[in-house]
Amino acid sequence: MTPFTRRAIPMGWLFGLASLLGAQSHTVYTVQGDAPHDLLGIATAGVGDVDGDGTPDFAVGAYEAQGSTGMVKVLSGRTGLLLLTLRGSEAGERFGCAVAGVGDIDRDGHADVLVGSYMVDRATLFSGRTGLPLWRGSGAAGSSFGLSVGAAGDVDRDGVPDWIVGAPLDDAAGEDSGCAVVYSGRTGGELWRFHGAAPHDWFGYAVNGAGDVDRDGAADLIVGACYEDLGFVNTGSARVYSGRSGAVLHTFAGSAQSDWFGVAVACAGDLDRDGHDDIVVGASGADDGGPDSGSATAFSGRTGKVLFHWVGALPGDEFGVAVAGGADLDGDRRPDVVVGAYRGSVALSGAGSVYAFSGHNGKQLVVQHGENVDDRLGVSVALLGDLDGDGYGEFAAGAVYSDLGGRDAGCARVFSFAARALTANVLTISVATGGTQVLSIDVGPEHAGRSFLLLGSASGTAPGFKLQGVEVPLRFDNYTQYTTTNLNSSLLLGSPGTLDALGRGTARLQLPTGMPASLVGTTLFHAAVVYDNKVRLATNAAPVNLLE
Repeated sequence: MTPFTRRAIPMGWLFGLASLLGAQSHTVYTVQGDAPHDLLGIATAGVGDVDGDGTPDFAVGAYEAQGSTGMVKVLSGRTGLLLLTLRGSEAGERFGCAVAGVGDIDRDGHADVLVGSYMVDRATLFSGRTGLPLWRGSGAAGSSFGLSVGAAGDVDRDGVPDWIVGAPLDDAAGEDSGCAVVYSGRTGGELWRFHGAAPHDWFGYAVNGAGDVDRDGAADLIVGACYEDLGFVNTGSARVYSGRSGAVLHTFAGSAQSDWFGVAVACAGDLDRDGHDDIVVGASGADDGGPDSGSATAFSGRTGKVLFHWVGALPGDEFGVAVAGGADLDGDRRPDVVVGAYRGSVALSGAGSVYAFSGHNGKQLVVQHGENVDDRLGVSVALLGDLDGDGYGEFAAGAVYSDLGGRDAGCARVFSFAARALTANVLTISVATGGTQVLSIDVGPEHAGRSFLLLGSASGTAPGFKLQGVEVPLRFDNYTQYTTTNLNSSLLLGSPGTLDALGRGTARLQLPTGMPASLVGTTLFHAAVVYDNKVRLATNAAPVNLLE
């Protein structure tokens, strides 16, 4: 008999975890470099649904891996497991310096991934289904073609997504003037080629799609030239181009010498709800908060006016070195913005920081800091979408000098905007050797003394099921039935249990050695329900992946 039937609990209501726990972010996944000096995290990107499971996935570049050949890890947004490893083919090519998810180019139901290799002036598009190359493009020798890559959207309105590649050291308009090239997803051919205005502009240092800024039905483009001299030396610029005509729609510039405005550019989505997509530009050398504190600015796509201007917290933070936008983090159905400050020292010297800001009012939503001195968290940032279906978005940031996998192996962290009521100490257990996953519950002191029960599913989190009116994020299956009837078993120790004075509790999933090899590849999910005389809430689901 379960505690629920014994207590005859009446219908309950699911309490929103965000209101209970506050707007605090939480680390969902940590991906580390494989070897010292890999510098994994130099690039991060949301890449869409690569494995076809209905959940967005993400990619992380490690451009110094394998003797600077470089590699990219593509990981599941649902489980955090490795889906694909993409590798460079030449020593020193620095494959993985830039990465982007460009959509399903070959229409096979799997999102595809674009990777830059700037030392060999190349960009390669890979199938998300097979990991094999679909397209390769090259720039002029020494042009650093591939230093930046981006999803362009449907520029030519043929129903297939397109992409853009930057070559900041291209010499077509003078030494290191730079260029950016837009390619057709349908044919792989060139759609547009834009050039820097003068020598040493480094036009194309940052490239991206701008959304539909002018509402003409064609996706537009944005290109940063962080060393352009517009009024001041190295003030930097960003230009927005029409995808339909190639004309310049907006030119934005920094406000002082060495602002490096345009070091990062992104579509911000429609922040002001005027029907036009807006854009965000980073200026990591801006001095608004002190020398090289950095800044990021969101501009109206319709008028070009400043919507929001954010400033680095301390001198030397280089806030704005990376920017991302266009997805909702806080559940208000408005796109938000994430900004990296990779030299940030708010927490620890050079640990780096990543900030999330509301696209509704510009206020800071959350900040995450690097865990160690000189980690350089925030050198890259990405908005990933809602990975767990809780209505709140996740975002990622790279920390290239993290030592988790060895000195300077680097890492990338995925953060959930909403605090998670159920967290796990490990995400994988070996079928052969067995192991323990500690599941920690934290739902706040208002639930002190209440009971909890851990439930499980071996078949996923959706659709969930209702327990006395409360939605539990697990697909009901035989394992769910097992966890409701085998209480405090040797498999799930400490469940059911009682929450302490702070609303915390712990249970353990204990898997024995020598489990059947047929379980390899299975993902178990667990969620806790909290109850007294009625069900009060259900936590998020936490996964554990069964490996060899």
